[in-house]
Amino acid sequence: MSTFMNANTLRSNINFAEQNLSKKDYVNLIHSLQSRSGINSVLSVDLSGLQSLTADKLSLLVNCKKYADEKGVKLVLKSVSPSLEAFFELTRMKSFFHSSSSLIA
Repeated sequence: MSTFMNANTLRSNINFAEQNLSKKDYVNLIHSLQSRSGINSVLSVDLSGLQSLTADKLSLLVNCKKYADEKGVKLVLKSVSPSLEAFFELTRMKSFFHSSSSLIA
């Protein structure tokens, strides 16, 4: 996990496959990134190396996205494999993650 500031953006990067973070860990991270005056906060979740998600991991991503929305933190999914991209489309999760506050990049 890395955190850095670029211009007016505070960004934190997490590799979802390598770091086994709990929901509480994500909540704490989102809370620490919560929008500060004039600073945009972004949580980048790197999905590289993942070809599928368990129901628990998908639930974790959904809950984190909802919490990030509430706190004004932009959630970005990065390095989404073609199989996960298809999964997100089939489950209609792509539109959920591809909203004004999050992005599949």
